[in-house]
Amino acid sequence: MLIFDQLKKSEPQLRVLSLLVLAGLAALLAGLWHVQVISSKRFQANLDSQSYRTVRVPAVRGQIYDRNGRVLAANRAGFTVNVYLDDLRHLFRPEFSRLRAARETELGRKLSRAERAPLEPLARFNVINNAAQQVARVIQRPITLDSQKVNLHWIRRRALPMPIAEKLTPAEVARFAESPFDHPGVSLDSQLQRHYPHNETAAHALGYLKTDDGRATDIDSEFDYPLPGLKGGGTGVESVFDRFLQGEPGGKSVLIDHIGYRRNETMDQEPLPGDDLFLTLDLDIQKMAEEELKAKVGRHVRGAVVVMNPRNGDILALVSLPSFDPNRFPGVSHEYYNFQNSKPRAAFRCRATQDNFQPGSIFKIVVALACLEKGTMNPNEIYHNKGYIQVGRRFDDTARPGPYDFRRAFIKSSNSYFIHHGLEARVRTIIEMGNRFFLGQPTKVPTRQDYAGNFPKLENIRPGKWFDGDTANLCIGQGPIDMTPLQAAIMTSAVSNGGTVYWPRLVERIAPHESRTSRKGRFNPPGKIRGQLNVRSQNLALVLDAMLADVEDPDGTGTRAAVPGMRIGGKTGTAEEKKRGVVIDKKTWFVSFGQYPGEAQPRYVVVVLVESGGSGGKTSAPVAGAIYRRLYERDKPSLQVANSLSQTN
Repeated sequence: MLIFDQLKKSEPQLRVLSLLVLAGLAALLAGLWHVQVISSKRFQANLDSQSYRTVRVPAVRGQIYDRNGRVLAANRAGFTVNVYLDDLRHLFRPEFSRLRAARETELGRKLSRAERAPLEPLARFNVINNAAQQVARVIQRPITLDSQKVNLHWIRRRALPMPIAEKLTPAEVARFAESPFDHPGVSLDSQLQRHYPHNETAAHALGYLKTDDGRATDIDSEFDYPLPGLKGGGTGVESVFDRFLQGEPGGKSVLIDHIGYRRNETMDQEPLPGDDLFLTLDLDIQKMAEEELKAKVGRHVRGAVVVMNPRNGDILALVSLPSFDPNRFPGVSHEYYNFQNSKPRAAFRCRATQDNFQPGSIFKIVVALACLEKGTMNPNEIYHNKGYIQVGRRFDDTARPGPYDFRRAFIKSSNSYFIHHGLEARVRTIIEMGNRFFLGQPTKVPTRQDYAGNFPKLENIRPGKWFDGDTANLCIGQGPIDMTPLQAAIMTSAVSNGGTVYWPRLVERIAPHESRTSRKGRFNPPGKIRGQLNVRSQNLALVLDAMLADVEDPDGTGTRAAVPGMRIGGKTGTAEEKKRGVVIDKKTWFVSFGQYPGEAQPRYVVVVLVESGGSGGKTSAPVAGAIYRRLYERDKPSLQVANSLSQTN
């Protein structure tokens, strides 16, 4: 009391200050009492309802290269406009009140609880859609939201951003950045996106990406929120090797409040980038084949080209046209997808490995080997072609009537000659030879578009079920037989390399990202042998000579494939598709090998298949010739160096 007595006597200002300090202390004590006593239950409830959730963070996807290290699929910065629901929730209640008032005015009464329930998701959607339409006006791109997807995001991923405009173009990014747009909860975010720098080139081999739907997987099992990321689509190496390419996801902890909104987040584990994939494709050859198929047949061509190394089975080009642009995925429009998927376009089907076509006269290669091995065909014996052959029914011959030995029958593609000798050798002999090429069996090319085709089975060759007319059809590549262009390339490679059937190789190796030096890569060695033809070398030489004559002899059907400086051997084929006895379409083939003078074995096998073509010689052979011509121009410098070195030595 002494202090207060002194203040009363001499310091009135200090008395006022002391009273203010005492009043402040009293207010502070009252506030603490209110927080700790009155509001303690509410704060405790909020604390109990808050929790951490782990969120999967996708890793940087591995890149895909051709055999020479050129990029076929990479990652680049992309921009997405996201909506953060936490920043919009203050608008939900006013919109709900507006909708409720309008509905009650319309009905002239208050709404029941059941009637109010549908208005809540509608109010949220209206607010989010309003923000989206403002963004659409700014970036000048239409944005359409799906109310069900918006509601699903609200239920499952309320704490995570919701994309409303993805894969913005540079012009759209500039419009957004330069506009005075300032809507709460809307943000322009950057992330890596898959990019295919060559657009439609090799699209079927590469495949495409889609956004996962968030369903739990083995990778997601330890995360509360399997954040949607990119994963391989249904086809191509992007799909088959997805687990290597996608890397190991990281994780972050997100503090979620009792309503489900994000409060803060912490990165717990950085994601590890995916492995890189090296293919056997040669980008130059792939583009050559695509360009020449379009140039020689037309812009609306439907067909396939396979270029293979017959010495080891490496696929150098895998072409299927029409193609599609994988850059449009994910988020491809319904219009684009439906157009590409429409018949007869069917752009998402890989005609090189997935579609089966009757081989027509290219199957005469197999028939010739079967008959020569059986000994029922003397290559020098003359067969008199009448222009047709009668086997139950009449089989017309596309070759003119006259005398034919094996070489002439092969280059003129005489149906009568091969039917006659095939009947003598018997169908089982032909089927057994076809089995040596593994016809009717999958090639196991890793694209998820590998179809086995159809080839007769020996157990089905029984009296009453198989007739001579069926054998006659088989001898000319018609009837119960079809194959893919890749199978035709494997067949041609085996004949041209001396009788070895290789497994086709599309993937050369899987290489770990440079940041993951502790991981070992995986190498897929070339030249995996699937089987041997086990035919006599002189018979194989007869077929190879006949294939060379088909291109080099002026009477051959494949002369349009000839290229000066190369020795090209081939076989044309035309398979007719009939309906009620009327030809409605033709599938035209040209299978071939290309060899440089002085080389022991051919360097290339080129197979061309064109739907709705005229004939193998007129439609498909010119495509192969154009490809060989460009291959020769590409290889010419190295050939000249090799020749000069050999002359020096």
